Amino acid sequence: MTSSIEEIITRFRANGGEVGGPFAGKHILLLHTVGRRSGQPLVNPLLYLTEGEALVVAGANGGAEHDPQWVADLVAAGRATVELPDRQVVVRPYVLRGGDEYDRLYARLLEYWSDLRAYSARAPRTIPIIKLERLAPAGCRVA
Repeated sequence: MTSSIEEIITRFRANGGEVGGPFAGKHILLLHTVGRRSGQPLVNPLLYLTEGEALVVAGANGGAEHDPQWVADLVAAGRATVELPDRQVVVRPYVLRGGDEYDRLYARLLEYWSDLRAYSARAPRTIPIIKLERLAPAGCRVA
């Protein structure tokens, strides 16, 4: 049974970033964006890898026909806040859809997150890889 987003967020915050279930042993972050149409704050739990100081996520959307809405929200805003177990970081997104850097990061994500291969096979699109580069020092403690 798949956990709801709210359950994942609650577990993340209660257990220092550990979510368990199908995400056991994986690095999870909470991406805080603002809906580009609604103006409402949104939170999306995502698997991630690090690339130097940057965080790398994929807009897999379970292999759906379209990118997840958070990708467009992130691009429209040009920045977001990432919640990690012990701090929040302001980031700027760089969306990759091809090229050498995309290929390298996609290969790393495939190695880390095997479900991405099935999502990619189902998706009638190139799954975007988003590099989240830190804009502000990682010093803000999460309450």
